[in-house]
Amino acid sequence: MLNLMPDQLLRLIASAEAAFATFDPQYWELHRGEGKWTHLQLLGHLIDSAANNHQRFVRALAQPSLNWPGYDQMAHVIVQSYAGADLSNCIVLQSPHQPRHKADQPGKSSDPLLD
Repeated sequence: MLNLMPDQLLRLIASAEAAFATFDPQYWELHRGEGKWTHLQLLGHLIDSAANNHQRFVRALAQPSLNWPGYDQMAHVIVQSYAGADLSNCIVLQSPHQPRHKADQPGKSSDPLLD
């Protein structure tokens, strides 16, 4: 079962990427209500959140205590200007943050708790 997980994970990532490309561009810009993000802003938030969480995983393994900077999701979405971002760039940006590097290397962590 564990050996199947990397293949399944890679297929799931590829499937999500293909699905993103099928959505109508207007879907991504649709205003969903006062104070709510568009789908493009949500995708941008996921990009920023994934990058932030990646750093947290590394720091959690590398540091003796769990001390790291906070994450202001509103500030990230505003500063990165996801409201007017190019959709194809966002799809490309989100892709590297998916766990491909771990999916193709099961059991290769230096931490036995992660293998």
